[in-house]
Amino acid sequence: MKIEVVSKESIRPSSPSPSHLNTYSLSLLDQLCPPLYVPLLLYFTKQAQQNGTELNLDDKESSCRYRCDVLKKSLAETLTKYYPLAGRIKDDVSVECNDEGVDYIETRVVGREVSQVMELIDSVNIDVMEPFLPFEPYGESGSTFGLGLDLVSKALLKIQVNVFDCGGIIICAYIFHRIADGTTFVNFIKDWGATARGSDGGSGFKVQGKPRYELSSLFPPRALLGFNVNEMIETEKGILTKRFVFKATNIAKLKKKCIHAAKSAYVGSDNQQLPTRFEALTSLLWKCFMDVDHQSKARQQEDVAVLRDVHYGASFSINLRTRMSPPLPTNTFGNAVGLAIAQVSHNLYSNVDHADLVSKVKNAIAQIDSEHVRALQSTDALSNIEKMKPKLEKGTVLLHFTSRCRFPIYEAADFGWGKPTWASLSKLPTKNLVMFMDTSSGDGVEAYVSLKNEDMVDFERHQELLPFLA
Repeated sequence: MKIEVVSKESIRPSSPSPSHLNTYSLSLLDQLCPPLYVPLLLYFTKQAQQNGTELNLDDKESSCRYRCDVLKKSLAETLTKYYPLAGRIKDDVSVECNDEGVDYIETRVVGREVSQVMELIDSVNIDVMEPFLPFEPYGESGSTFGLGLDLVSKALLKIQVNVFDCGGIIICAYIFHRIADGTTFVNFIKDWGATARGSDGGSGFKVQGKPRYELSSLFPPRALLGFNVNEMIETEKGILTKRFVFKATNIAKLKKKCIHAAKSAYVGSDNQQLPTRFEALTSLLWKCFMDVDHQSKARQQEDVAVLRDVHYGASFSINLRTRMSPPLPTNTFGNAVGLAIAQVSHNLYSNVDHADLVSKVKNAIAQIDSEHVRALQSTDALSNIEKMKPKLEKGTVLLHFTSRCRFPIYEAADFGWGKPTWASLSKLPTKNLVMFMDTSSGDGVEAYVSLKNEDMVDFERHQELLPFLA
C-alpha cells in the first residue's frame, strides 16, 4: 500500500468573521478539559452516486476530485458558523478568531481498498490507521504536539481526506478538546455534511439553527492558578490502544450477569433493574482493569501484604446540557461536560462483583444533577469543584470513561454520497482511557481501550472479558 500526500493547506471560512467576533471566550468547562485532540474517522467504500447523480467511476480521478472539491468548499462554508474552530488559542481564557483556518490534507492511496483497510483493523490493530491521520496523536519524539500543548499558531481542527483508487474515501478529523466536546463535534460534522449535500440537515441529531455561543456567560472562565486540570490525564511512552467489539447479544448477557450478581449479594433485590449498556460495560472493563493493575503491582512487590488494598477510581464524562434547568439546546457550542467519579478498594483476596460496580457507577452519575451544575456556575465554582469531588485516596489508580454512543454519527456524516460504512476512533494519546462508540449496526458497542503495553497484554486475555467478545 502506498500513501502519497497530494496537498496540504489551510481551509479558511468562506466569509471573514465579523470584527466584533474576533475573540471567543472559553468557559470554565472548556478550561477544565484536557489539552488534547479527539479523533473521528469516517470510512466510505466505493460509491456510485453524488446526491442521486451517477458518477462516472471509469474516470476515478474526476469523480474523486469532484468529491474532494465538495468537501473543501462545504468545509469553508461551515466554518463561517463555527468560526472559533478556524482560530487559534490566544491564552488560558480565549481564542483569537483570526480565520487562519483548519489544517486540511489530501492523500492518494494505492494498492488497497477501504474495505481491506477495515479488515486490517479487525485482524491486526488500529495502529494500521496511523498513515491516514492528519498528525501523529502521540506526538513526535521530544515534543508535546500530540497533547496539544503550546498551541499558539496550531490549528484547532485537523482533517485528512484519504482518496483510494477504488473510489472510496477515509476522512480523518481531529478536534481540540479544550474548545469542543463530542456533541459539538457531531454537530459540526452534521452541518458540514448538510452543507455538502446542499440541504438544511438530515434526520437524527438535528442542529437547531446556528451554534449558540453562551457557555462562557453561563460558566465564566476563572484563573486556574494552582488548580490541576490534567489530573485525569496520564501520558507516557509505550501506550497501546485496542478496539474491543461487544455484540448486542453479549451485552444482554452481561446485563443479566449484573442482575444475577445483585440478587446473589443482596436480599430483596428481585426488582433490580437491568443496567444500561454503559453501566454494564463500564463495570466489566473497570473490573478487568483493576485485576490487571493489581496483579501487575503484586509482581513488582516482594511483600504482597502491602497490596492488601489498592484504591481505584472510575471517572465519567457527563453531558450537562440535559442536566441543567432549563436544559441547554443541543447546538450549544463548547464543552458542556461534567465529571463523575466512582471509587472502590480492591485486593487480591476478595472479588469485586459487577453489581456493586454498577451501583457505584449509577450513584456517581446521579450526583451530576442541576444542583451540581449550579455549583459550577457560582462565583465559588473552583472551590465548589474541590468540595464536590470525592476525596481520592493517595495513590488512587484512575480509569476514565467517555462515550459517543447514541450520537447519530452515521446519519450526520452524509456528504452527499451516503452514510459512512463505518465510523471509528484511532489510537488515543493517554493511558487508562476508554471511549465507547456504537457499531455500524447501532445495536453493539465498540470500546477503544488505551493502556500501557504490558497491561494490555493481560487485559485482552482476561477470563471475564473474553466470553463477552465471542
